[in-house]
Amino acid sequence: MNRRRFIIEAGKAFPILAGAIYVVGCDSNTDGDDNSNNGNNGGNRTTTLIVVSSVSAGHSHSATMPIADLNSTTSKTYQSSSSNSHEHSVTLSAAQLQTISGGTAVTVTSSSSEGHLHNFTFSIAVDDDVDDDPGGY
Repeated sequence: MNRRRFIIEAGKAFPILAGAIYVVGCDSNTDGDDNSNNGNNGGNRTTTLIVVSSVSAGHSHSATMPIADLNSTTSKTYQSSSSNSHEHSVTLSAAQLQTISGGTAVTVTSSSSEGHLHNFTFSIAVDDDVDDDPGGY
């Protein structure tokens, strides 16, 4: 998938999700070619998924998940960012991680802190590695 198509597809998903999703990565494509599969090291290497929670009690939090965790066979717990002097934790089961890995969004509710909860929606586009296929992600 080239960068332009990724940005367009990500922009389409933004209004649908309860929380904004940001994918942070590093691109090994240093030769200036728009086709990421022809970069020096074969394309994009996304390393983390940053998810922003729903707004509750007048604020939101973010949580960062290493993409490598999508292959986990055990549950994973992530600590949210601090906001209003508190944090929340978010736990994803191995089955939920597998669902996300397959391209389906998963919404989980955080732990309670300061008398409230937040919902976090984890989602990632599945890349079929076919840059010229307009239906591929």
